[in-house]
Amino acid sequence: EAARLVEGLERDLRRLAPSMARCETLFADAEAELRRVEGRLGPAFAALLHTHRTAIAQLSAFRAAHALHRPPVYPDSPLLQAAFLLLAASFEAAFSATLFANASDAGLLGGAATALGLSGANVALGCLAGFLGLRYVQHQRWALKIAGSAAALCAVCAAIALNAFAALWRERLNGPVTPLESLGQASLLGLTQPEAVILLMLGLAVWVFSALKGYSGFDDPYPDFGKRDRAVRRTEAHLNAARQALREALEAPILGVRTETQAAMAAQEAALQALRGLYDNGADALAEIAAQHRRLEETGTELIARYRQENGAARKSPPPAHFAQAPVFAFRPEDPLQRAAAALESARLETDESQRRIARGISELGILLENASLRLENSN
Repeated sequence: EAARLVEGLERDLRRLAPSMARCETLFADAEAELRRVEGRLGPAFAALLHTHRTAIAQLSAFRAAHALHRPPVYPDSPLLQAAFLLLAASFEAAFSATLFANASDAGLLGGAATALGLSGANVALGCLAGFLGLRYVQHQRWALKIAGSAAALCAVCAAIALNAFAALWRERLNGPVTPLESLGQASLLGLTQPEAVILLMLGLAVWVFSALKGYSGFDDPYPDFGKRDRAVRRTEAHLNAARQALREALEAPILGVRTETQAAMAAQEAALQALRGLYDNGADALAEIAAQHRRLEETGTELIARYRQENGAARKSPPPAHFAQAPVFAFRPEDPLQRAAAALESARLETDESQRRIARGISELGILLENASLRLENSN
């Protein structure tokens, strides 16, 4: 029974031994796919990288040429700054409409139209004065500095003239003449009505606010500084998106191989665990058989001893010499599970070696991935 058990155990261990994963083909296919991805997406990534580096070089050269030692400052949302200008224009128009409505034949509607035109002109002149005038006053080139100063001066004069003209017109609207006649008689001097003074101050305040927004609300105060910095950020965003897509494309074949090899390693571990279970069950069964054999030996020894005792008591002559020797039973091998244990150990060693080959292959693919990324990052 022990021999049959050991023979069946050895047969089951050989039959259920885990198959070794042959992943060399998977590794070779993944390496080839990695090189194909590098060759397919590499030129486009290199072009984006060159564009980004060019933008950085142009920004650095611009900073050096114009002695700019500070980071560019500009809002993330120009629409919000435009909303502030619209709010200022609406505030001036709403307030001015009541000043014009009381002295206008068209009533509130006519006053609102006049106030809306005045506030829009104020905001436009102020924004242009800041964006095209004040920003260029600090420019390094004298030609642009002079042009910016002239533009700012013209905008200031135009704003003063516009608001003074509107205030004087509002002054004349309370006189005995009609609105059209007062429009022809308006001048830049002689303000006496509080409404006219308020209108002039409000217009100038809105103009100053618009000029400040035009100066630094939409872009960096130094001309072209913010534009070049935004170009760098834009190319950087495109480059990062391309880098992420390229990395995912490069990692895809490696992730596929890793998934398959992990499944193979899990199957090997499960098979090896099943072999250990078979061996343990066989060892337990063989131990039970050995216990039965020992009980049989004890019974046989007891029977032989009783026989020798009774035989010696009835014998007239001396007993044979072998009566004094211990009884000898059938020969038992010292370790009946030796070959089964060797088969189990061989399966364990082969499984460990297979998993080491898999880990080494994955590591080599990771090195190839990093080398490919370095080549793409260092491409010109």
